[in-house]
Amino acid sequence: MKHRRGIDLGRQEKGGITYLEPLKEPAHTVFEDLKEWIALGASCPSCEREAWLDRWELQRKYGKGAYIGQLTQWLRCRGCNNKVGNKWIIGQLPR
Repeated sequence: MKHRRGIDLGRQEKGGITYLEPLKEPAHTVFEDLKEWIALGASCPSCEREAWLDRWELQRKYGKGAYIGQLTQWLRCRGCNNKVGNKWIIGQLPR
């Protein structure tokens, strides 16, 4: 939502990425399925920390056809070192 004087009141994160929602069905989603303006991040259920990842680097490392759900086991929170229950989130890059 935008204020009438131009102040953005939406949920903004570092780098201007706007949080959209949790990634639905990461087990059936590959990097190719994501639009170019979609940012990929992770969320920790323990400390509620969110971090945005470089999806293009992940895509280069694991391939365009890699299922995002298979990478969930390697997600680790840098805040509390939690490795269990971390979820993928998506956001929109600024235009």
